[in-house]
Amino acid sequence: MSVLLSANILEVFGLDWVSMLIYLGNLVLLIVVLVLVLYRPVRNMLRDKRKNLDDVYRENERLKEESASLRAQYDKMVDEMKLENAKEIGRAHV
Repeated sequence: MSVLLSANILEVFGLDWVSMLIYLGNLVLLIVVLVLVLYRPVRNMLRDKRKNLDDVYRENERLKEESASLRAQYDKMVDEMKLENAKEIGRAHV
């Protein structure tokens, strides 16, 4: 344990400052490559997926409004037909 607390811990693990700088440079390079190769394409893919979902949502809302409008027209036509049928039945009984 006293070896780990010594002032020259790099020598205990067989490291020097040049190796540490090389390792740090490799880490930075790895992070840059991962960002370029993985992060940006995945981010773009998720953005495109979000855009597609938003388009589907808007289309769904439009179809829902159209459906409500058609339902109102249908109900109006049914009411008119019932009224017309009632008039025809009244004429037939007279």
